[in-house]
Amino acid sequence: MAATPDGCVHYVRSCLLKAPCCGKFYVCRLCHDGEENHQMDRFKVREVKCGACNTIQEAQQTCKECAVKFGEYYCDICHLFDKDKKQYHCQPCGICRFA
Repeated sequence: MAATPDGCVHYVRSCLLKAPCCGKFYVCRLCHDGEENHQMDRFKVREVKCGACNTIQEAQQTCKECAVKFGEYYCDICHLFDKDKKQYHCQPCGICRFA
C-alpha cells in the first residue's frame, strides 16, 4: 500500500513503516494487520520509507533526504505519525493517548 500525502484511512502521514516481522512496507500497522496473517509490533519498527522521495531511513519525524515532515505528531516509542490531535505518550500506559 503506497503512502499518499494523506496517509491511509487510519492515519494522516507521509511515510510507510517497515514491518519488522516480514520486512514489507505499510502505511500503518492496522493496514499491515488487515493484509497479513500476523500482527506488526509497532514498538519494533526501526525504518520508514518517505512517501515523497522513497528514501528508506531510520524512523524519525522528518525525511533526511527531502525534509518532508512525516507527521505533525511523532512518538519515537510507539512510532506513531499523525496529524496533531493533541496526542501524548502516556508513560504508565506505554502507548499514545489523546488529551
